[in-house]
Amino acid sequence: MSGSKALGAPQRRTRCRRCQACTRTNCRECRFCKDMTTFGGPGCMKQCCKKRKCTALNTFVRAALLNVNSMKEKTSKISKLITDNQLNVFFSTETWLKSSMVLRKASPPNFDFIHHLSKVTGRRGVAIQFSTDLQVKEIPKDKEMKTFEYVVAVLKHDEWEEPVLSINLYRPSEKTSYTVDIITNFLEELQELLDQVLQNYNNILVTGDFNIWVDCEEMKYVQKFLNFLSDNSLVLHPTESTVSRSNHILDLVLVRNVEMSDVKVQNDHISDHYTVYFDLRPERRR
Repeated sequence: MSGSKALGAPQRRTRCRRCQACTRTNCRECRFCKDMTTFGGPGCMKQCCKKRKCTALNTFVRAALLNVNSMKEKTSKISKLITDNQLNVFFSTETWLKSSMVLRKASPPNFDFIHHLSKVTGRRGVAIQFSTDLQVKEIPKDKEMKTFEYVVAVLKHDEWEEPVLSINLYRPSEKTSYTVDIITNFLEELQELLDQVLQNYNNILVTGDFNIWVDCEEMKYVQKFLNFLSDNSLVLHPTESTVSRSNHILDLVLVRNVEMSDVKVQNDHISDHYTVYFDLRPERRR
C-alpha cells in the first residue's frame, strides 16, 4: 500500500521551535544537559534540556479505536485499557448495548460518553468515551444513514487553536458488502455527512470499523474507496492488520488537517480486533 496517496505513516512528535521553551538555550545544569556529548557527557539519554521541553507537544490528545464485539461483559477490561494507556478519548464500535448503564461501568470516574443505540434491526452500536478534561459536544444527527451507523462530536482542548470534528462509525459486513455498487452507496452517504460537517469545521477525524480490506488495492471496490479518500484529502491510518483472524486492515483512522503521532496497533485480547492507538491534535496554523 506504499503507493497510495491516502495512506500516512506514523510520525514522530516534532518540536514547534516557536514556544518560549524551544527558543531558550540549554541550561547545562540538568541531568539531560550533563549527559549531552556537547557538554562532555556520554550521550545515552538522548533527551533535550529539561528547561527546553516543547510546550506544544503537550497539546496532543491520546486516543484509541477498537471494535469491542459486545461491551457488556468487558466493562472492567475497557476501563482498565483506558486508564493503563492514559487515554483521553476511546472510540468503540459494535458495542451491542441496549442502555447506557454498561458504558458508565466501562468508563473511568473522570470520563463521560456519547453513544448511538439504534432501534434499527441489525445495528450494533458505536460510542465515544472521553475525559472530562476535554470539552466534547455531541452534534445532533440530521438523519439516519442506511449503510452505516455513527456518532458525531466536537473535541476541544484548551491549548488548541481550533476544535476537531470527530465521526465514529460502523459499516456492517454482509455477503454483498464487498461489491462496487454497495461501496458506492456507502460512499455517497459518507460524502453527504462530510459535506455537512465541512461547512463548519476544518479539522476532521473519522474513526471506525469500515469492513473494507484497504490492504487489497487490486480490488475495484477498494480502489474506489481509496480514490474517495484522496478526493476528500483524507489520510488513512494504520498500515497494518487490525484483525486477529485475518491480515486485513478494517479499523481505520482517517484525518484531514489533523496531526497524527505514535500510531500503533496492539492486541489487547478484548475482542478479535486489535486496538489502534494514536495521538492527535489539529494542524497548527502557519
